[in-house]
Amino acid sequence: MAGLCEAKERALFHKEILEFVKAPLPAIAPAKPGFEIDTVFDFWINPDKKDWQLWEASKWIQPKKLLFSQLLIPTMDSTRGDYLLECIAALPEKRSEERKENGINSTLIIGGPGTAKTSLIIMNSMKEDLTGKKNFKRINFSNATTPGNF
Repeated sequence: MAGLCEAKERALFHKEILEFVKAPLPAIAPAKPGFEIDTVFDFWINPDKKDWQLWEASKWIQPKKLLFSQLLIPTMDSTRGDYLLECIAALPEKRSEERKENGINSTLIIGGPGTAKTSLIIMNSMKEDLTGKKNFKRINFSNATTPGNF
């Protein structure tokens, strides 16, 4: 909810949640000079500990062959996105055998230019063994791509 908000809107959303929701929220440290205040968006609920934890980027492992143009370094945002992709991928293929409902594994990632949408998908796909289970084909679109071009 409200994940597409920019930093200012996230801070307002966080303030509204603090004022209206009586649920236990994460303890937010005071803002450091030059940094934005942490918001509820900077935390996740660890199901094992049943507690709020600050998002942290996964550890970057240097590839054997280092090509600068192909470097994908995890950030807090890519870690959040990757977590959501994994949750969606873990959903069952059939939601209900009885009602013959298909699952909801399809995902559309949206965001402005330069928000690492492509990088997120590439980083996520590199973690899986795609042989036999899934096909991966990369097609780049831009604001100039039309349905006719596609």
